[in-house]
Amino acid sequence: MRKMPTLSIFALGFRPFFLGSAIYAMLGMGTWAVVFQGQQVAGVTDFGPPHWWHAHGMIFGYSIGVIAGFLLTATRNWTGLPTLNGRPLAALFALWAAARVMPHMGAPIEATAAVDLTFNLGLLISVTAPLVQARRWKDVATFPQKLLLLMAANAMVYFGAMGHGPGQRIGLYLGLYVVLAVVLTIGGRVFPFFIRRGLGIDEALQTSRSLVYVNLVALGAFMLVDLIWPSSVGAAALSAAVALINGRRLWTWTRRGVWSQPLLWVLILGYGWLIVGFALLSLDALGVFPAAQGLHALTTGCIGMTTVGMMARVSLGHTGRDVYAPRPVLFVCFGLLMVAATVRVWLPLTGVSYSVVIISSQVAWVAAFALFIGMYAPFLLTPRVDGKPG
Repeated sequence: MRKMPTLSIFALGFRPFFLGSAIYAMLGMGTWAVVFQGQQVAGVTDFGPPHWWHAHGMIFGYSIGVIAGFLLTATRNWTGLPTLNGRPLAALFALWAAARVMPHMGAPIEATAAVDLTFNLGLLISVTAPLVQARRWKDVATFPQKLLLLMAANAMVYFGAMGHGPGQRIGLYLGLYVVLAVVLTIGGRVFPFFIRRGLGIDEALQTSRSLVYVNLVALGAFMLVDLIWPSSVGAAALSAAVALINGRRLWTWTRRGVWSQPLLWVLILGYGWLIVGFALLSLDALGVFPAAQGLHALTTGCIGMTTVGMMARVSLGHTGRDVYAPRPVLFVCFGLLMVAATVRVWLPLTGVSYSVVIISSQVAWVAAFALFIGMYAPFLLTPRVDGKPG
C-alpha cells in the first residue's frame, strides 16, 4: 500500500505548534478580556480564581506550545536525526490542543489533566529520545529536565484544582520560572549567533562560561527561595542578582545595528523585559512596586516578545525563506507586543483607570497575534519554497 504523503502542517514540529500557540494566545487573551468584563465562560473557574486559569493557559498552553515547536525542530538540527512528523506529530499536537479546549466543553478537570499531562510526557519522550540516541549528553542534561519540571508543575496545578493539596500557586510560579529558564538557555545559545549573522560581524558576543554558571545558580536559588518564601528579602536579593547578571549578558550581545532589523531588536527588547521584570520583583519585598508589575514584565514583555520573535525567525528559516528580508508589517506586530507590555507594566503606576490599562493591553496583544497569524499561517500550512523536507 502506498504511503500517504505527510501534510505540510505536520512535516516538522514548529509548524503545528507555532500556529496553534499563536491562535491560542489570541483566543485565550480574548477570552480573558471577556471574563475580565464580568462575563461567565465555561471552564474558567475549574482552576479556582479566573486569573489562575489565565496564568495556567499562558504558561502551560501558550508558552509550552512554543517550546514544543522549537525543541522538536532544533533537536533535529542538533542530532541529525528525524524528530516527530506526520501522524505521531499530529497525535502529540492533538493532545495539546484538546487540553486547551476541553475545559470550555464541560470536560471534568480530571479528564483535562490526564490529556494535558499525557502531552507533557509525550513531549518529554519525543525530545529526549533523539538526544540520547545521538549522545548529546549536554542537551540531555539541559532540556529534558526542564520539560520534566514543567510536567511536575502542571501536575501540581491540576491536583490543586482537584482539591488535592494547596499546590496551585507553587505549580504556576514554578512553571513560569522554568519557562524563563528556557528563555535564558536558548537566548544564550542562539541570540549571539543570530546577531553575528544578521550584522555580519566576527565578534563572538559570548559572555564568560563562569557568568553562565553563576546565572544558572542565581536563577535556581531565586526559584527555590521565592517558592518557599515569596516576596522575602532573600528572594529580592537573588532577583536583583539575576537582573544584574542578565543585564551584563544583554550588554555583551547588543550592537547598534540590531535596531535596524526587527528580528533582532524584538529579541533584545524581549530579553530587556526579563531584566526589568526581575528588577521589579526585587523591589516588591521593599513595597516599592506591586509584584504584578514584575510578573507581567516577565510574561507579557519577556515571554511574549521573545517567543514571537523566535517563532517569526524560525518559521522563515525552516520554510526556506530569507530571514534577512522579513515583511515590514513585522514592525507593527512586534511594536504592538511592546505596547501591550508597556501599558500593562507601567501605566497602572500613573493612576490611569485599571480597567483601561487591562483592556488596552489585551487589545494590543490580540492584535499582535492576529497580525502574526495572518502573516505566517500561509508559510506554516504550505511546503517549503525551496523544495526541501521539513
